[in-house]
Amino acid sequence: MTDTLKVSYPVLEASADIRREFSGLDDAMQDVKDAVGSRHLADALEEFANNWDRHRGALVESLGSLEEATRSAIATWQAADQQVGATIDAGPAPG
Repeated sequence: MTDTLKVSYPVLEASADIRREFSGLDDAMQDVKDAVGSRHLADALEEFANNWDRHRGALVESLGSLEEATRSAIATWQAADQQVGATIDAGPAPG
């Protein structure tokens, strides 16, 4: 039995982009508020958005650290992939 490790670069890239997604939520919240038909629901969304704004800055800062670590992991995995690929392409050692 062989052990296999699979690294999904698209998943890692999406994880690294979480901070950008959180940073752009103001526009999305306004779009949702404009789309709802109920003033009561729109008021509740606005209250949520205001509370969210108070805490989002710290969260976005923390996500920046996560992004940095994820991008470093991506670079490390890609370098390892290239090294393993070069070894495989070179074929077995003479001997």
